[in-house]
Amino acid sequence: KNDPVMGGQSRGTFEVVDGTGVMNGTVALIPSLGAPGFIKVETPKNDKAWADVSTCTGLALTTKSSSNPSEYTGYRVSFGTDSAFLQCGKFFARGFKADFAAGEGEFQTTEVPFNQFTKCWDDATGDAIHTCEEDSRFCPTSKSLADLQTMSIWAEGAAADLTLTIQSIEAYGCSTTVV
Repeated sequence: KNDPVMGGQSRGTFEVVDGTGVMNGTVALIPSLGAPGFIKVETPKNDKAWADVSTCTGLALTTKSSSNPSEYTGYRVSFGTDSAFLQCGKFFARGFKADFAAGEGEFQTTEVPFNQFTKCWDDATGDAIHTCEEDSRFCPTSKSLADLQTMSIWAEGAAADLTLTIQSIEAYGCSTTVV
C-alpha cells in the first residue's frame, strides 16, 4: 500500500523473489505536512484464523535492508485491527504496532516482544504515543494474540529509498507448539 493521505508521494511495490518477500520503494515527504509518509505490505484480513501466539513472548523477524540514506530507522511491524481511538484520539491508528531494526546489507533476526507493541500510536508518524509498558490498556490482549487477524510491515516516518527483504516472521518464546 502506498500513502494516499494529503498528497502523499510515497510509493512502493511488493513481490516474492526466491521464497522471500521484497518491499521496494520510496518513503517521501508529504509536501502539505512537511513530514515523511509511509509504504507498507499487509496480509488481507480474512476468515481463516491465524496461529494462536498467546503463549509466546513475541515475533522474530529475519530481514535485510538496503536504503539511501543507509540504516533506515522507520521499519515497523503491526498486527490486528484493534482501535484506541477513544483513549488516543487517532482515528486511523488500527492494530498493535512496534518498531524493529532490519539487518543492514545482510539478514538479521530481530526479536520484538509483544510488550513492545502498542495500539496507541500516531497515525501521522507511526510513533508510539503511549507504550504498552507505560499503560497496560494499550498492550496486546490474549484475545488479540490468539488471532492476529492481519499483519503489516511498514516503512514509515523517515524519508528514504529502500528495499526490505523479508525472509521470515515467526513467533518465539512459546510455551506450546505454534502451528
